[in-house]
Amino acid sequence: MDASTRRVAAAVAVALITGACAAGPTAGPSRAIVRVVDETGRPLHDAVVEVQTGRFVADERGVVRVELAGPVSGTITGEGMLTEPVVLGPGDDVEIRLWARRGSDGTVRTALHLGGDVMMGRRYLQPIRPDTARLLVGDGGASARRVVEDLAPLFAAADVSVVNLETVVGEVRPEEALPGKRFLLDSPPEIVGALTAMGVDVAVGGNNHAYDWGDAGVLATATNLETAGIAFTGAGLDEGSARRPARVRTPGGWVTILSYTTLDGDYVNDQLPTSADPIPEDPAEDLRWMFRPRLLEYGRPGETAWLRAGRYLPGDAWRWFQEVEGALGVVEAARVWRELTAEGLFPQLQDWVARRGHGGAAAFSFATIGDDLAGVGEGLTVVELHSGFQYSASASRRVRRAARAAIDAGADLVVAHHPHVLQGFEWYGGRLIAHSLGNLVFDQDLGVTFPAGFLRVVFEGDRLLDARLVPLVIDGYRPVPVTGAGAARVRTLANGAALMPGSAARLDDGRVGIVVGETGSPGLVASDGRIVDRVERRVVTMLTGPDGIVEVEPGTFVSVVPSTVEVGRDLLGWGWFDDTEADGVEAGGALWNLGPDGGPRVVDGALRLTTRDGWVRPVARIPIPRHRLFDQDGTPLDGAPRYSLRFQARAPIDLDLAIRVDAYQVDDTDPWRPPTSRLTGRTELRLPVGAAAEPEGYEVEIPEAAVEGADAIMLSLRAEARRSVAVTLDDVRLLEWRRPPVGWVPADALRSVEPFAEVRVTALRP
Repeated sequence: MDASTRRVAAAVAVALITGACAAGPTAGPSRAIVRVVDETGRPLHDAVVEVQTGRFVADERGVVRVELAGPVSGTITGEGMLTEPVVLGPGDDVEIRLWARRGSDGTVRTALHLGGDVMMGRRYLQPIRPDTARLLVGDGGASARRVVEDLAPLFAAADVSVVNLETVVGEVRPEEALPGKRFLLDSPPEIVGALTAMGVDVAVGGNNHAYDWGDAGVLATATNLETAGIAFTGAGLDEGSARRPARVRTPGGWVTILSYTTLDGDYVNDQLPTSADPIPEDPAEDLRWMFRPRLLEYGRPGETAWLRAGRYLPGDAWRWFQEVEGALGVVEAARVWRELTAEGLFPQLQDWVARRGHGGAAAFSFATIGDDLAGVGEGLTVVELHSGFQYSASASRRVRRAARAAIDAGADLVVAHHPHVLQGFEWYGGRLIAHSLGNLVFDQDLGVTFPAGFLRVVFEGDRLLDARLVPLVIDGYRPVPVTGAGAARVRTLANGAALMPGSAARLDDGRVGIVVGETGSPGLVASDGRIVDRVERRVVTMLTGPDGIVEVEPGTFVSVVPSTVEVGRDLLGWGWFDDTEADGVEAGGALWNLGPDGGPRVVDGALRLTTRDGWVRPVARIPIPRHRLFDQDGTPLDGAPRYSLRFQARAPIDLDLAIRVDAYQVDDTDPWRPPTSRLTGRTELRLPVGAAAEPEGYEVEIPEAAVEGADAIMLSLRAEARRSVAVTLDDVRLLEWRRPPVGWVPADALRSVEPFAEVRVTALRP
């Protein structure tokens, strides 16, 4: 065995923060025990738990024994109580509090559910894999309802449920699509079946896809939603209709939803070439229009909108229009824009918001948000904000400012979206900001977009009583509630984003990084899903093993780490094989490519891989950013990363585990061009696995050359032996080792330069 591989001690987590188990009935492996209480702790003997496996009623002590073979999800109800969504797994022994519909003074309370991005086009209609969800046009929405059947009962259990509808809804024609736009999203009318099953009351359209099919698309979306009784706000055929809020009457009073975006297309236009830029010799066919000059003259000398006759590229025209628009009246600016974007000139110029004489999304404005909120009337007010950077682990500075401005203007809650990943929570002025909840129903194939959640809040008047994140995973494009390790992973990602010591910003090379600076007060998701404003910090001393490594309880964050210690962060995040998905199917191995018949499969919560099976891998590549944190000048603040693969293995004979690392360079910095992905290298490693009756721990270092210059990697595993045998694998983790620069860092392991060393860190675990 060479120096890059080694057998390690079996994983033993170190609990940093522990709590005593509540006394009561003991849950068995095929049962969950739920003690249902009211907000004062009094048992609710009339509580009812309704999940996939049946309907279960509480006894006189408020105890519900739920029979189940795998994770289940559903609702808990009680007389005079708000319905509560619940996700349970075998062996769970939990206490769940229900809120009374009325407060002690008689005030009627209101529950809201708020979800992230929703669409059902593209791969839902034309799957690229056989195991993903599919929507069938013409079936009355039955297939759409099946896509969300695991989520629907939970999401519908509120007075008002809201989603970001990031798609046009209707039977659109290709020729009506916005010319030149890189990504266009449309969903057939059958998506309404999914929305109604989920109890959606309001769909917000203040985003960068509401106008993908122009005014015709906005009208089709509004019409299809109106027919289904779903309110639509944030997009319209003119600025006034786009900014008009949605108001929903509830038992607790009015709830008003306003929807805006900061993504208007201007940044995309800013990247267009001008006559001063070099013209490539052979541009791509779909981009040649960018480098084809048009003969253009506008107005007459002395007029505000005068453009001297000449041959201009689209970037020239855009910059000229920006210079003159502010000096033109609204009507004149709309006329100039209409003529400038006419067929034969520059129809590819992007404008996604309602202005310049056309419809679109509602643009967020710091200047008008106060007036908008002042005119909404009584009741709760929620602002939905589409902003930030896609796939970034932190909110941008702009979205932080916009969200806080909305709260300063009177919003009771702000929910942001667009990044497609979890970005955590922030408390500001006693109000809650959800920076991004990730996807809710979406067809993306990036691993970072799979973990998600929806937000449940309970208000008494305008006072927030409770806020909770309900964890989900998007598996095969299906939103599925998760429990156990799956839920813990979702919480860790949300908390890691909330604890970031800076905000997302675009760097000089066009990529996005986290730049240190002012942040807000983090809202941290506790183990029961509640979003809290403070967590106990503890100074903890741990003893490393013979390899200098100590493993840390999942969900732990550390700071003030000694200079001789590196922090290991699990990038794979889904390397266990227990069943954590509440989908009514008894199967583990979520987010791994496991064939439905034969081949690698999950047995007793571990991956069983035979020497006949070939390669097995996760369903998506793993991003490996060279740096995550930067100073104000764009200089990296975190050290160079190292990587190792750690796992548990058990085999009947000595065999080899082959590990393949495929490295990719990914570029998504040009908003006019599709992202590029290029395989840059393939490295295969062999790790001897010894015969053992019980699982043993192994680690293999990933050579630096295997990931050099890569933005993402794909891991594949294969068992090799001279005869047909099976090896079982579990707790597979790709650890990124770094010296943490500043702030709180998620830690799955710590590594000291010395074996059997005492490591002293400051730790918190919500």
